[in-house]
Amino acid sequence: MVFVESVLPMAMRGVLSAADMAEYRRPFSQPGESRRPPNQTEVTVPDTHFIQEDSPDEIGAALAEFVRSVR
Repeated sequence: MVFVESVLPMAMRGVLSAADMAEYRRPFSQPGESRRPPNQTEVTVPDTHFIQEDSPDEIGAALAEFVRSVR
C-alpha cells in the first residue's frame, strides 16, 4: 500500500481526486487471497537471485500452462 499512498501521488503531475485515490485503494481493501485476480496463479521455482535465469524451463512450462488455461 506504500506505493498507492506515497509513490503514486508523488509521481503524478496533478493531484488525484479522492475518487481516483479510492479506486487505487480498492484492490487492497481486503487482505489476503481475496485480492488476487481469478486468473492469476503462483508457481514456486528454485532460484538464487534471478529466477528467469535460474529456472527458465520451469517458468516457461508454468506460463504455457497458464496460457492454455485462459484460452
